[in-house]
Amino acid sequence: MLLFLSGFFLGVTSAVILYLKSSNEKTARDESYFGKPIIEVDGKQWTTLSLPKESVLEYYNLQSNINSAESHFASQAALRIVLAKDQGKNIGLDTYPSLKELLDVQPIDDKEVKKYYEEHKEEIKKRGLEYLKKLKEENPEKLKEYRRNAYLRQKEKHS
Repeated sequence: MLLFLSGFFLGVTSAVILYLKSSNEKTARDESYFGKPIIEVDGKQWTTLSLPKESVLEYYNLQSNINSAESHFASQAALRIVLAKDQGKNIGLDTYPSLKELLDVQPIDDKEVKKYYEEHKEEIKKRGLEYLKKLKEENPEKLKEYRRNAYLRQKEKHS
């Protein structure tokens, strides 16, 4: 009897979860067929599929910017919260330390930079060549831009 009840409970739970999931997917499915409703003008519903192409491009650029901004915000907020927690600082409605307060960044002396470079010169050159090789394979346009900028810097340096 217990086995029957647990099986019944598991079956009902699975059915409810699948129903809820399918209702959320239905909205996404409807949007993929009919477009996402954007505006209504004079009783006509305009969607991402019915807007002029230029407007759709602007809309998708806007959505991309919003997604990037939200992602950046979430990363920064998480970083601040974790750093504050690690340092034992309180975070509340009125207290939210800035990154500047949470990070102790000391200026680096030019002599230290030069010393590090001299000690790791071969590794740095090797990494740079590997990066350029990868760039050549994956993004030749960016490599052209990189080379052009390097050429212009050299030209400016010798002028």
